[in-house]
Amino acid sequence: MPIMKEKEEDALNIRLATPPPERYVRARAMSLEKQLTVEKSPLRRAELLLELAWELKAGNTQPALAFAEEASLLCENVEGEDAQRLRAMSACLMGYCYRYVSDFAAAHAVSEQALAQFEAQRRASGMALCLVNIGYVCLHLGKFAEARQHFRRALKLQQDLNDKVATADTLIALGRLHAEEFIHAHEPQSLTQAINYLCSARDYAEQLESKQTLALVDFLLSEVYKLARNYRKALEYHEEYARLWERFLTQENELRLQLIEERFLSEREAQALEIYRLKTIELAEAQEELKLLVEALQKADLRQSELLNQLAEKNAELERLAKEDALTGLYNRRYIDQIMSQAFADAKSTGGKLTIGILDLDHFKKINDTFSHQVGDDVLKTVAQIMKTRIGRDGVAGRYGGEEFVVAFPNASLERAALIADTVRRAVETFEWESIQPKLKVTLSVGLCADTSLPSFEKMIAQADEKLYEAKRDGRNQVRY
Repeated sequence: MPIMKEKEEDALNIRLATPPPERYVRARAMSLEKQLTVEKSPLRRAELLLELAWELKAGNTQPALAFAEEASLLCENVEGEDAQRLRAMSACLMGYCYRYVSDFAAAHAVSEQALAQFEAQRRASGMALCLVNIGYVCLHLGKFAEARQHFRRALKLQQDLNDKVATADTLIALGRLHAEEFIHAHEPQSLTQAINYLCSARDYAEQLESKQTLALVDFLLSEVYKLARNYRKALEYHEEYARLWERFLTQENELRLQLIEERFLSEREAQALEIYRLKTIELAEAQEELKLLVEALQKADLRQSELLNQLAEKNAELERLAKEDALTGLYNRRYIDQIMSQAFADAKSTGGKLTIGILDLDHFKKINDTFSHQVGDDVLKTVAQIMKTRIGRDGVAGRYGGEEFVVAFPNASLERAALIADTVRRAVETFEWESIQPKLKVTLSVGLCADTSLPSFEKMIAQADEKLYEAKRDGRNQVRY
């Protein structure tokens, strides 16, 4: 990318984004879009699309590219000079759009195609447009000799046509080119040529009274003179550029204020007309409208209430699912851990009691292997229901994983917790398991811990787990603490 491009952007914005051109572009684009909605002729639609693309190409490149491609398709199967001209113009515009999005390969290819079409039609203005675009592509790619050749050829065509605006732009392009050549090769004559071209462009800008072009040229001259180490001239041109830039900012603010005022007045007029319309409506019509509005609001309120109720139900369901184990309906490990953590903290702070129990089904793997995993799931669900019934409000139970359960007994002594745990054990042992599967028998073992002097509830679980292993080692189907 050329080194001067970033430095030039502020000045370039003066030409492309000052309020009068921007407002013109918006108004022009809206006008063209309205015409497109009613136009049926393919060639006329293509022409309107190209006008719209040309207006948008610098600031809204992707839509402009789409419009140019659509215009090209409309002309694809149409014969005649107008169709040929529009096809060439479509390719030319696409070349500009591709360059603006830095797709230089595509920009070069379609611009060369458009140039060939314009040459066949002997349209000098179109040829010049393509040559300038190809020149900029070559400049971006560092192909200075090719860029100079294309710019000079375009300049000759524009001068023959007496197109002063296009001539000024191409002189600026040549000035930039020679400045870039100096940056890369450090040849003093490149700076001299850059200054000559930019001064010529400035003469044209003064003839055209184009303040935007003058600002751009002054900025570039300031940069070139800095490269030449002529800081006095650089400062002169930069001050002139700053003066123009300040003037444009002032104009921009004034125009924005004017636009806001116009919008405000337009809105006030619209409000006044609406008030007048309402005052002239018959009373019966007004009452009918009010009735319909009330009915609509009532329906909307009813629908809103229904949606809020559904949302509340969904939230409650999600909250339940976040806490419960899907198979057993007991609390899941994450939530029972939260409960035990809080119970442990309460016991620590108040000196209260807390007993934690680990319950594990005996030979559960054998049940799965002998009878099936479905039977194993039914066993887990039945044991969970027995635990809920037998523990009641004395504790909180949860599934810890696989066939292992955990129970927290807040404010319960070890003896009380052991009594409840043994009740659960006996209820599991005596349950009619053959109602689920013939020859099925189920027992469980329990380990308890009530030592709140331990540093955490996890340590209490670990100690309860040790007691559970004692119960397993000593024959299973028992409570140890």
